[in-house]
Amino acid sequence: MNKYNYLIIALCSTILLGCTQKFQATNATFKEALFGFDDVNKASTDISALPWASTYVTIGEDGSQIFMVLAFPEPAPHDSYQTQLKWVSSDRAMIVTENGRMVKTVGLLENNLAGAIPDNKFRDPLSLLGKKPGDYRWEATFDWQPNYRYGYHAKLHWQFIADEVIQSDAWKKDVLHYQETVSFPALDSRYINHFWLDKQTHQVVKSIQHLGPNMPAITMTILKPFAG
Repeated sequence: MNKYNYLIIALCSTILLGCTQKFQATNATFKEALFGFDDVNKASTDISALPWASTYVTIGEDGSQIFMVLAFPEPAPHDSYQTQLKWVSSDRAMIVTENGRMVKTVGLLENNLAGAIPDNKFRDPLSLLGKKPGDYRWEATFDWQPNYRYGYHAKLHWQFIADEVIQSDAWKKDVLHYQETVSFPALDSRYINHFWLDKQTHQVVKSIQHLGPNMPAITMTILKPFAG
């Protein structure tokens, strides 16, 4: 086990076990990344100086802004060609994303997304290389905790909305705004997600995604993307 792994265990022993991203910072720098940035806005120079990919996260409409660091990437369990990124906060909450989509959360206060997996005959539009389709319908299965709410089938309608310009504390970008309507026939419920993709790379730089029906939306703004 390398030095980085011992550091991760010491700071976040319940959820962090290893890393394939190449980190080259001191223990003090990593501690600052996890424990020094919560609920505040940081200058772009502070963000870019850190060697880790990072994101701002807000849970619900009135939640505080939280700074999260990429702990480690790993192959997706359902598709080894896809990469899942595990973002961690100072209070040991974790959000797992795949191509910018939330696929799992751990340690949130009330509800957690236990899984979001496309049905076999469909592709998540975010997994498609290059420019995303302007209109696309697909299906997926969602699981939630607590209470073992598993196997809820959803129909999703992905739509292009507009070309826009948005900014964060770290950048200003030309983006493509997409909207996604997620409907659950068995629950007679639906919600709408939003994704903003960098116009050049077609990677998600900001999103507003609901955990599930009648559950809070999570806003993620990627400050420094994973470069692996």
